[in-house]
Parts: sequence; structure tokens; C-alpha cells
Amino acid sequence: MGSFFSDKTLWISVCYVLMWYAFSLGMTFFNKWLFEVYNFHFPLVVTTIHMFTITCITGGARAFRATMWGSDRPRLEQADWLRKVFPTGVVGALDIGLSNLSLSMIDVTLYTMCKSTVLAFTLIFACLFKLERLTFNLVGVIATISLGVVLFRAKDGVNFESTGFFLVLTASAMGGLRWVLTQTVMHKQCPEIGHPVDSLFHIAPAMGLTMLPFAALLEGRRLAASPMLESSDAVFATLMLVFAGSFMAFGLVMSEFCLVKTTSSVTLSVAGMFKEVCTITIAVLVAGETLSPLNVGGLAVSLVGIAYYNILKYRGLVAAPRHYTPLRNETPEDPEPKIAEHSV
Repeated sequence: MGSFFSDKTLWISVCYVLMWYAFSLGMTFFNKWLFEVYNFHFPLVVTTIHMFTITCITGGARAFRATMWGSDRPRLEQADWLRKVFPTGVVGALDIGLSNLSLSMIDVTLYTMCKSTVLAFTLIFACLFKLERLTFNLVGVIATISLGVVLFRAKDGVNFESTGFFLVLTASAMGGLRWVLTQTVMHKQCPEIGHPVDSLFHIAPAMGLTMLPFAALLEGRRLAASPMLESSDAVFATLMLVFAGSFMAFGLVMSEFCLVKTTSSVTLSVAGMFKEVCTITIAVLVAGETLSPLNVGGLAVSLVGIAYYNILKYRGLVAAPRHYTPLRNETPEDPEPKIAEHSV
């Protein structure tokens, strides 16, 4: 018990998880207000601007770090960036773009149920990239969590649309691959940009460039005819709101990258499932909705699965303790990716 409470990596990971939850909750309410109250219904345009703004923020952070502490500002060659980093940005943009496109075709219930498969896709890709050891216990716990979330969101009368269903499943696969590729870039392919700020500086523009055609194709015409562009005051006010959201998006993505750096892509996905369960539970309580016995059973199953996953990770941490790696630019002696053995 003493080693549990004194483990530095575990508590740092907990801090990152709490930061992620806080920024995620803030972004959820801010975007809901921006899209539904302020009536700026252009999520892809907003996300594209966020990615380019995050690039500027991380660039400024790198310059400040170099000025204050004399730290290096590692930069990849163009060929390495295109070959190793750009695919990660493309996959991340496809995750976001296809998710938004599918949500316009299917209802939220089916969307949430399908997106819960991202955890299974993450495990599959993590094993293919040799970032996780495939064990019966791990497969069982991932299947349990995914099933629990599906049952938690199950409702009668869910409308099925084949195109939207295919798109959201593809988005889930891209979501799983996105974080596995991010972990691979940070730990194996490009350890010189292993610091989350450096990684995000190189990945965010790739996401922005890939999101740009999605935004132009799906929202460009509506944006050009929007009353938000009728006056300079309206344009200025809208840009200020979008840029304000960019700073929250920066905190959200940075906390995710820090989690991938100190734990693993699978742990991030499990934490995401728990966040999803908490968010839905709070929404149900606030809205006064009723849960069926099937929903309550699904909630219990998912929470048991998440708890057991943490037990498995902590047992691995005790059996093969690993030291916390500070978030600074270092080239590891072992070029192989670290197999995370940490709990959230």
C-alpha cells in the first residue's frame, strides 16, 4: 500500500487525467454554447483554426523555453516529418472529420455506442505496433469495458443508417490508430521530439492541413453565406471566441499527449471511456432522464472493467517497476518503444 501512494509516475498520471477531464469538460460546454447559442455551426472550421493556433502556441512555448533555459528546439527534416509525423496528423484529422460527418447522419445514441469501439481498435493497433503485450486478461477487460459502454447507451428505437454507421466505425478505427501512432512517434520513431510540446508542434499543422479540405468542402459554402461575416465587428467577435477556444483545445490536447508520454495509448483510451461514462451520467442526472435496467447494468459492467484494468496495470507496475521519465528532450538508450505498466 505504501508503494502505491508513493509512486511518482502514478500520481503524475492522475494529475494529467484530471487536467484532461477539466479541459474536456470546459471544451464540451464552450463548444455547445458556441454552436447552439452563438449559432456558429461550423465545427470543422473551428477545429482547423484550433490546430493552426495550437501550432503557434507550441512554437511560442518552444521559443520561450529556449530563451529562458537554453533548451534545444528540435526540428525534423522535411522528409522525416512527411514520412513519420504527417501520417499521424492525417489519421487524427480523419478521426475528427469522419466523426462530425457521421454525426450528421445518425443519432447520438448510435454514434456513442459505435465510438465506444475505439478502445478495441486502440488495443488491436497497439499490439500490431508491439506497444502492448496481448494477453487474455487485457483482451477480456477491453471487451468488458466496450460492452458496458454500449449497454449503458442502449435505447429502444435507435435509427440505423448504413453510411453513417460505416463512417463512425471508420472514425473509431482512426481514433485508435491516432494515439498508437502518436505513442510510436514520441517513443520510437522520433524520440528527439518526445517532449509533448515538441510532438504537438510537429503534429498539429499536419492535422490542420488535412482538416482544411474537409472544412472547405463541408462547411465553406455555408460559412461564406453566414451572417457572422456580414460586419467587421461580427467577424472580430467570432474570431476572438474561436481563438479563446483554441487555448482550451491546447490544454486538452497537451494533457492527452502528456498521458501518452507517461503511460500508453491504451491507458488513454480507458481513461477516455471513464470520462465518457462520467459525462453521460452527469448529463442524465442534470437532464432528469431515466435509465433502464439495461443501462444501469452497462454502467456497472464498464466501471468493473475499468477498475480491473487499473488493477492489471498496477500489478504490472509492482512486478516490473519503471522510473518516471521527465518530460524533456532526451534520446533514450533503448530505441524500442516503452511498454507502459502504469495505472491511471
